[in-house]
Amino acid sequence: AARTTALTANLTVAEQGIEYEIEDETILSAMETFGGEVLKLQDQAAALNVHPFAFAYYRTSANRITQYLIGELSLEDALAGLQNDIDEVILTSNE
Repeated sequence: AARTTALTANLTVAEQGIEYEIEDETILSAMETFGGEVLKLQDQAAALNVHPFAFAYYRTSANRITQYLIGELSLEDALAGLQNDIDEVILTSNE
């Protein structure tokens, strides 16, 4: 795990912490920060990963988050758009 740039899903490993072997300080800092958040994930976040419509979230969330981060959309509009995207995928998959 220390030689990867992947967050662990193993709670035992996350509890012990990972001393990443990454030379780039920016990437190292990001991995340490996000890695420290793994233990804070709620059950709903873990359940989303295996939900039959998880693809709808994963497919559209990066686009909506990017739109918010670059200032194209307000946070409220980005979240509303994400919900609309997910609803549309679910609706069309049930047809």
